[in-house]
Amino acid sequence: MGLEPTTFYRWYFKPALRSDGLVRVRFHDLRHTYASILFAARIEVHKVSRWMGHASISTTAGIYAHLYATDHSADADRLAVYLEPQYRDARHPHRG
Repeated sequence: MGLEPTTFYRWYFKPALRSDGLVRVRFHDLRHTYASILFAARIEVHKVSRWMGHASISTTAGIYAHLYATDHSADADRLAVYLEPQYRDARHPHRG
């Protein structure tokens, strides 16, 4: 048998916070910490959304967009590698 959320919050969570001097931390703050750690580890937003239990990726994006990585150079490099053969073939078509 598990603990009821209110019992856990009152008798375990809040006393643990007080003992560490963190009286203003809410239980819901743990979700934000969890999401922050996932984004810092560069986990894709669709996975974070699923693991957070959000019904849609737009919910996750709306709440945590400020945590996304902003360096897109690796993505741009992957795109360039992917497009290079098509670009090369378009510039130098095979003569038949």
